[in-house]
Amino acid sequence: MNQREFWPAFCQLADAYDDQGKTRDERLSEVVALFGAMPPMAQRQVVDSTLRLSVEMRDIYAAILKAAHSSECLGNGMRASPASVSGRVRG
Repeated sequence: MNQREFWPAFCQLADAYDDQGKTRDERLSEVVALFGAMPPMAQRQVVDSTLRLSVEMRDIYAAILKAAHSSECLGNGMRASPASVSGRVRG
């Protein structure tokens, strides 16, 4: 995956998660149900991918937030919100 594809795919993942429900509990319940319906081999891949992302996510967030402040895309001490990162407003 090249650099032009990575961030759109990353944002699509966040949007796909948001689309699973209006609340955090609804989204979590739905993704667990979807996971349960997957074949065991696919479940193992999802578990592995989820672990890899969850371990790295805090560092990724800190690094891109620092880069965003350096590039002034957040300007004057503004903080990034989930909606500003994905371009969507959660319901």
